[in-house]
Amino acid sequence: MLFVVLLHFNNHGVNIDLINFTGALTLQNGIGHLIESFAIIAVNCFVLISGYFGLSFKVKSILKLYLQCFFIGIFGYILYLLFTPNELELSKLLARVFAFTRNRYWFLYAYLFLYFISPLLNYAIEKMSRNEYKKMLALLSIFIFYFSYIRSVGDNTIGMSYVQFIFVYLIGRYIGIYIKQDVIKKYQFRWLLGYFITSVFVFVLAILEQKFHLQVVFLRPYPYNSILVVLGAIFLLLFMLSLDFRSKMINWVATSCFAVYLLQENPYFGFNVLYPHLGRYFSGIEGVVTKYVMLFLISVCFFVLGVLVDKFFALFTALLLKFYDKKIVPTIKQKFRLDKV
Repeated sequence: MLFVVLLHFNNHGVNIDLINFTGALTLQNGIGHLIESFAIIAVNCFVLISGYFGLSFKVKSILKLYLQCFFIGIFGYILYLLFTPNELELSKLLARVFAFTRNRYWFLYAYLFLYFISPLLNYAIEKMSRNEYKKMLALLSIFIFYFSYIRSVGDNTIGMSYVQFIFVYLIGRYIGIYIKQDVIKKYQFRWLLGYFITSVFVFVLAILEQKFHLQVVFLRPYPYNSILVVLGAIFLLLFMLSLDFRSKMINWVATSCFAVYLLQENPYFGFNVLYPHLGRYFSGIEGVVTKYVMLFLISVCFFVLGVLVDKFFALFTALLLKFYDKKIVPTIKQKFRLDKV
């Protein structure tokens, strides 16, 4: 998630629309491409982790996610009012009730779809042998890398789609089920080297694309469905899995990571306050090194802020979920004679 924050601030702060930039290659956008190349695996990594542990559909989890989106949406709109001369509009405030739809969170749409379809995916995985699973992944790889990345057919041209999420989830699930921990540890530094090499190749493609104005579809550096980006995410996941450590602090922070994304990409605060202000701030800094030092510092500070904000609203979420468990669930069970909700 810190990589996600870096990607967004890199594109909406230090550099403006770096991915589609066609101007002269400079030290500033060169370093920007370097950061982009190593951090672009963030989205795929997020879904891979979900696949590794496996999603388990629960109504309570959906409710918890909704409340997280709702509270961050309200908070983002309040910040928008505080930092702009705009007045409160009741219709916009009430629209935050539709926390899953009235926003710009493409990732949320795709992840929700993945969550709802996960019982079907998990059932299919249980019924398949390992060999059948491999064949399925091979066929999906051909579809993703040829029809959506190389040929750019349909809506999955850059991997921001349901199909991509299903594909990456299935890879993560395969790793979680079939790749043993001793094998993962045995090749620890190979995984790290693989992540480094694929990221460097992405960087080279990005530099070549900008410097020579390449318009070659199958040489695009940053789509999530690029074979280099997918492999880089897999290598980084395997490397992290090879590290033998446990941390209560990391687990505590992890539950609020998604809120950082929700706050940063908030349609009111993120796009109308945060990114414009950062763009003006970075444009006033002359030194390239200073800009990128500040980029990392601001990204870390914003990450911490997002986590703390979510922990505050988590107090209200806990109360609502407690009410759900004690009042709503028993009522539904009694009325519909259900064992589980």
